[in-house]
Amino acid sequence: MTLGRKSLIAAGAALLAVPAMAADMPQPQANNPVYQQAPTQAAYLWSGPYVGLNAGYGWGNADSVVGGVPITVDPDGFVGGIQGGVNFQSGNLVYGVEGDFNFSDANAGALGYSVDQNWLATIRARLGVAFDRSLLYATGGVAFSDVDVRLAGSGANSATLTGWVLGAGYEYAVTDRFTVRAEYLYTDFSDENMFLGVTPANVDLNQSIARVGVNWKFGGF
Repeated sequence: MTLGRKSLIAAGAALLAVPAMAADMPQPQANNPVYQQAPTQAAYLWSGPYVGLNAGYGWGNADSVVGGVPITVDPDGFVGGIQGGVNFQSGNLVYGVEGDFNFSDANAGALGYSVDQNWLATIRARLGVAFDRSLLYATGGVAFSDVDVRLAGSGANSATLTGWVLGAGYEYAVTDRFTVRAEYLYTDFSDENMFLGVTPANVDLNQSIARVGVNWKFGGF
């Protein structure tokens, strides 16, 4: 075999080997983007102490017997004040205790007889279900109210009434610390016997309250 022929065969073999060598070399990888799942936000935690303000409207009736004569008046007016409490949370269940003190100008009169409510206070348990930042709850406990009772031409007296309270509400966490609420309460106080001057009187007060409020929550636990 001549030298020229050998050279042609060697060159051809080299050309055939180039694709095979290229196939064995590392290939560049496509720069595919990697997608990561966004972190999920933790559910709102309702547990912790709080304080706040409330304002609303109260209406009801005071069934009375004055000097043997039955008289019914319907006190109504502004009711507002402060509240504070503490919540505990287990899963979606939220429970706790709350107290409030409210000033009131609910009043009414008829036939020279009048009932004026000065203040209202309650101590209540709360039990609700949380849906993240929303809370639906029921509440109930003991209620106290101070009233002035007057009879024209006879006299006046005051008494602190004791009774029970039930209600329900909705609360929403605007921020981690600040919440707003709407609430309804119903109170029923026991009969109170007194004298208006020399005239015996009996007063039996019940009241509904619709109010809104705001709370500031401290650190949870």
